[in-house]
Amino acid sequence: WARAIAVDLTNGALIRNNRVFKNFGEGIGVLYTEGVKIYNNVVYDNFSVNIYLDNAPETTVRGNVVYTKRKRKFYRHGRPAIGIAIANEHTNWPKPSRNIHVSENRLTGVGDVIYGTWGANTGLRNSVIGPNHVN
Repeated sequence: WARAIAVDLTNGALIRNNRVFKNFGEGIGVLYTEGVKIYNNVVYDNFSVNIYLDNAPETTVRGNVVYTKRKRKFYRHGRPAIGIAIANEHTNWPKPSRNIHVSENRLTGVGDVIYGTWGANTGLRNSVIGPNHVN
């Protein structure tokens, strides 16, 4: 999917204080990279996933607000986009999901933080998910 904010093949990026919305792809996507910090963003009404970590170990996602305004044109399969998803898709640059911290986020109408079993499915290791406020 296209991403409004994309970080690929780098280390130590910071994504902070953005408003990411109404995209026909992912809101914030981090792929094949380590040590990214995603802090204090407002992310809503994106197609697919609002914040997506794919092969992104050592990443921290904290203090973000992720929700839906119920704009059906951004729904996938009749539902709002996933709030925050972690996965390991097949790639030439595999980086298993480890030491990921996702906490202090507010997710409204977009479900909880998930680990998706798409692709390589190497598992989520030594990571902390929560506490997050989910409703």
